[in-house]
Amino acid sequence: LKQTISVCGWVHRCRNMGGLLFLDIRDRSGIVQVVTSPDKFPEAHSLAEQLRSEWVVSVSGPVQERVEQNKKLATGQVEIVAE
Repeated sequence: LKQTISVCGWVHRCRNMGGLLFLDIRDRSGIVQVVTSPDKFPEAHSLAEQLRSEWVVSVSGPVQERVEQNKKLATGQVEIVAE
């Protein structure tokens, strides 16, 4: 955790949850959740709002533990904070 990583893949799903934006990014190994915040990283959040399903993206940021873990995903315990 807290390690900064980069992932590349397709936008699988986008969800706007009252300001926070959650993106599911898919590659050949599976899906990872990315979160953006307009308060912490406004530029990344603004770019993320424009993304659509199946667009190819590269995202970098620190890995953090998810508040609500998803046991259905192999990566469901962590998420990437887009910078």
